[in-house]
Formats: sequence, C-alpha cells, structure tokens
Amino acid sequence: MRRNYGQSREDIASMIRRLLTAAKVQTDRAAVQAGIGFLEMNGDFADGVIAHLGARSGGELFASFDKRALKLVERTGQRVWDMDAQM
Repeated sequence: MRRNYGQSREDIASMIRRLLTAAKVQTDRAAVQAGIGFLEMNGDFADGVIAHLGARSGGELFASFDKRALKLVERTGQRVWDMDAQM
C-alpha cells in the first residue's frame, strides 16, 4: 500500500486498526498486531506477521535475506538466520 498508493506507515497502521474493529472481520489479531508493530518500527507488515506466526508455531529462528527484517526480528528477542551470509 505504501508504494502503490503513497500512504505513510502511520496511515497504513491506522487503516488496519480500523479494519480490526469491524464486526465482520475475522483474523488472527495477534498476528495483525505483530505486523502493525513492525510497521511502526519502520519495517514491513508481512515480516512482522511471518515472524509472529513462525515463533508461535515453534519455529526456532527467522530466516531471511532482508537485513532490515532480520534486525527488527532480533529486537523482538527471536533468533535469526541471515540467508544471504550463507550464500
């Protein structure tokens, strides 16, 4: 949304929060909140959701080529694997 529609991270987070208040919206609220948290830390919503779901499912580490995502996930206390460093 940020790239395609020119919305700020704050605006996107606000829109997602409004969606969560809609009675007909069914979602994993904890995962969405994790995504919003990443947005607010200057990261990507999807990375926050993926890190949350992986940890909740018993994943031992978050693997990615994305250096920014790795740094943000590390800040949450999860272990990370820099896949780029392994190439």
